[in-house]
Parts: sequence; structure tokens; C-alpha cells
Amino acid sequence: MVPSAELRVFQPLEVFPVDEQRHWERYILGGGRVPTPHPVYHQRMTGDRLGFLRPAEADGALLKLVDGIYHVCPLRNRMRVLAAFLSFHEAKPFEGSEAFVPRDEVKRARRELSKLRRRNPSQVACLMQSPWHVPVRWFTLFDDDERRLVERDGRHRLSYLTTARRAMRRAPNTTTTIE
Repeated sequence: MVPSAELRVFQPLEVFPVDEQRHWERYILGGGRVPTPHPVYHQRMTGDRLGFLRPAEADGALLKLVDGIYHVCPLRNRMRVLAAFLSFHEAKPFEGSEAFVPRDEVKRARRELSKLRRRNPSQVACLMQSPWHVPVRWFTLFDDDERRLVERDGRHRLSYLTTARRAMRRAPNTTTTIE
């Protein structure tokens, strides 16, 4: 397992559109299955016998109960996988990487991501991951007094907690959104 940092955006139920609020209310009342840290994937083979991974499970959410109010961080796995796939294609991280991202699959991923965004323009990815390190730009969203260091099961975890409103005020000149 590769160590990674996560930036999670939890929002109270009332900020979601009514249909989505109902969906998350049912999810919470149903026990809010906590996703495993390693999602189950199906491998899909391409014509060249190279495969890529896609999420097999339906989307869930991470839940937090803060002051008696449920906050939801939708996983939106499909959206995140498609965006990561296209990002890998555009970055061309090493010579021969295009063999892992067939042209037909890039077109299909673009169409599918566009369709997801057209159907639900208000939905954005609420979870970002970064392998091996915490991107420095994430620290601009938090003040030092929002840092929490806790020990659990002999391991230390560092986390930061703030409101989305405060985080957005701290990053007024950025051109990207929290996705």
C-alpha cells in the first residue's frame, strides 16, 4: 500500500440538492456502510490486452457527526477514476505510458465524464488523494490552530479541520476549485 494524503470536503446535509439530501438521509439511516480503504475493482481488458481498473462498487460516502449534525463527503468514485485516467493520459509521465491509455478508452472516458458532469453539474469530487506527500497548496486552506494530532492504536494521525467557507476565503486567488 502506498502512503497517501487525503483532502476530504464534508458538507452538512442541507447544502445538497433536495434529491441528493434524501439519498444521503437514506444512506445514513441504512447504517452508512463505511467504505473499506481499498475499494474492490474489476479489471477491464482492452483490445491490446492491457487492462485498467474501474470501481466495482456503488458510490458511498464518508460520514462525520459534528455537533449532532451529519456531514457527508460523497466518494463519487466513478468521477474520480475517470478524471485520474484522463489526467494520467495528459501528463504522459513516462515514455511508453500511452500504451496503458489506449486512444479509444480516452475518448470513452471523456464522453462518460462529460455526461456525468452534464447530468449533475453541481456534483464535484469531494475527496482528493496524493500519494507519498501532502501537496503544499493544501496547507493554504488551514490555520495552524486547526491542526489535530491524535494517537490511535499506537499510530499518530495528523489532520486539519475547518469549514469550507473559511478554506475558500483563505484561497481567494486560486483558479482551481476544491475537487
